[in-house]
Amino acid sequence: MQLYFYQHCPFCAKVRFIIGLKKLPVTMEIIMADDTVTPINLVGRKIVPILVKDDGSAMAESMDIVAYLDNLGDSPLLTGQLNQAITDWVTTLRVFLKNLTYPRFARAEFHELSTPSARKSYCQKETLAIGDLDEKFDLTELWVPQLNDSLNNLDNLLVSTDACNGELSEDDVQLFVFLRNASIVKGAIWPVRVELYLRKFSERTGVPLFFDMAM
Repeated sequence: MQLYFYQHCPFCAKVRFIIGLKKLPVTMEIIMADDTVTPINLVGRKIVPILVKDDGSAMAESMDIVAYLDNLGDSPLLTGQLNQAITDWVTTLRVFLKNLTYPRFARAEFHELSTPSARKSYCQKETLAIGDLDEKFDLTELWVPQLNDSLNNLDNLLVSTDACNGELSEDDVQLFVFLRNASIVKGAIWPVRVELYLRKFSERTGVPLFFDMAM
């Protein structure tokens, strides 16, 4: 199997999460942010992640891929109950976190943005989504306190640093990838248990965090 992905993308990270957790033999290939040919040839539209299965067929949509991979073999891992409070927390975070992360991703050294045309393509796409990225970056101080409040609230929701609800579930996939996004934000204050949860899953899955490039 082969996964086409972006390094920065939370939806790609969901698939990387289950691949790493299950130690699946998947070839990983980063595609450029301005590459339209590869995804359109595979699934008919510009989208990542894309999984090419062993039979040569391709599938998109991150959580569909996660479910497919988790059910390979006899032992799915994401069997725990979901918690609406975690879903609500992630939904609320996503509403404002993009104002912090998109401008930082645009400035960061990701392979998919390593050519001028690729970075330009990314910036154009995300400017349409949230507005001028430099202006958003300059408004960091408006959003960081909200992020810190959210992280504090999450500390009260975590049942365990090994699984947010006490047993591995799809909530862990969703929670990990957006906490990972937040790790690129300098000035974020991480409760001890929340950071431990994030770092544990990074180690278990092999999906790197962004603390070393925080800005």
